[in-house]
Amino acid sequence: TAGIPADIQIEIDGDRETERIYSLFAISMPKLQKMQEACGSIAVYQGPQKEPDDYSNFKIEDSVTTFQTLQQIITIVEQLDIHHDKYREKRSSSAKYGSEENPIVGKIS
Repeated sequence: TAGIPADIQIEIDGDRETERIYSLFAISMPKLQKMQEACGSIAVYQGPQKEPDDYSNFKIEDSVTTFQTLQQIITIVEQLDIHHDKYREKRSSSAKYGSEENPIVGKIS
């Protein structure tokens, strides 16, 4: 690979990347829940019982393990939602009016 420096260093912001992963899961929560339902249906009934369109987007090889993994992800994302809500509430209630977090915005005359 001529022309590419060999000593490339990448700086990764762990907090930012963690927040991106959380956001991805939070936005995809309906899809995760739908996939979890598909896994449950496959595990219980040995195959999809609903319309084929409901499961056409998913290729599930091990429904039991996938169900358990999705259950853990959903639980953790819900717990993080609670922590985020508490943080937002605490931050908004502790911010002083006129501070940097809560600036005074008014009409310019």
